[in-house]
Amino acid sequence: MKLLVMGILAGAMALAQSDPSASASASTSPSTWTSYGKNSFGWRYSELDQINTKTVSRLAPQWMYQTNVPGKNETTPLVFDGMMYITGPSNNAWALDALTGRPIWSYRKAPPANVDLCCGPVNRGFAVHGNKLFKVDLQGTLVALDAKSGAVLWEATLDDYKKGYSATAAPLVVKNLVVTGMPARSMARAVSLMPTMSKLGNASGASTRWQPRANRMVRAGQATPGSAAEARPGLPGPMIPDST
Repeated sequence: MKLLVMGILAGAMALAQSDPSASASASTSPSTWTSYGKNSFGWRYSELDQINTKTVSRLAPQWMYQTNVPGKNETTPLVFDGMMYITGPSNNAWALDALTGRPIWSYRKAPPANVDLCCGPVNRGFAVHGNKLFKVDLQGTLVALDAKSGAVLWEATLDDYKKGYSATAAPLVVKNLVVTGMPARSMARAVSLMPTMSKLGNASGASTRWQPRANRMVRAGQATPGSAAEARPGLPGPMIPDST
């Protein structure tokens, strides 16, 4: 897709209008979408009932926003406090007025030309905590943005992209931590790469590695060929801090 055009339907607008004062911390509110999976439980489901078998035929576009950024778009928008926050390919992001589609701010950081990517310069979305938004950039960094202005609050390096690492996942917030993971140039290795966590309020963005309890040979993001971590993608097992 050369250009992204986002259409917001009339029924979907209820997500922003039903409770314009909703706090991002109220992740279980049906009027907000504050995480990649809807909320901290990963429901991926909204309890709003304005759209049903009787009303679906009345859906109609209310506004459209064109980013003018080429590439694939795989983000899950966050919606709360009357705003919509979206990320795009090649380290782009936008904050839009959810009622009108009017852009409030934008973010862009040009990625290095030699980032090793498996599936294009995509991004899966933001995480939010309080007035901070969190996203990864392709070159293996985790960025904290001010939700109101889009200003960069801090940036943490997850790993060296020159070693074949990159970052595209939507982070998750767990208490006072931001958790995310990284793929590498070898897809066989990518399934075992360790999540990385950074403290929410840490201006330096210091991070800590985790490793699967089931396979202690997995270190620094490398899986031993034929190991349990490599054979069971998506099932890393209980996580413990890496001691190294």
